[in-house]
Amino acid sequence: MILLDIFKRKKKLTPLFKKCWQRIGDEIIYPAVVEDDPPQKIVYYGLLSYATIYEVAVAVGMEPSTGHYLARMQVGKFKLGADVTRIVEATFSGLERADDIAYADLFHNRVGRMVEMICDDGGDITPLLQELANAYKPVTLTTTTPKDN
Repeated sequence: MILLDIFKRKKKLTPLFKKCWQRIGDEIIYPAVVEDDPPQKIVYYGLLSYATIYEVAVAVGMEPSTGHYLARMQVGKFKLGADVTRIVEATFSGLERADDIAYADLFHNRVGRMVEMICDDGGDITPLLQELANAYKPVTLTTTTPKDN
């Protein structure tokens, strides 16, 4: 089912993801708490990339399960390291605690709004990026090297 969903909408997905990721990547605002902590920057980058591909997939009409599949694949392509990849994926899946769900929803909602704004060729996404940067929760990493992947 997921593969069928991907093949049916890939022509819409790819250009929209490129457009959105270029804009978000160019304007990214990193949380103040990660300025002197490169591994935390990598985690934040992973969270934004996961949420972006997921929200773009949903925007082009894909099922949420397809969006999560594509987001996991995209994060894997970035070779962020095994620990970072696990943390990013865990942030968006299998959540039980209300505060974890709210944190994931914040990323989905703000990035989803950015995708809408970029699709409409307008709007300042900076306040949304700043809100996400302010909300970032530093994580505990055990390994941080990309070769772990």
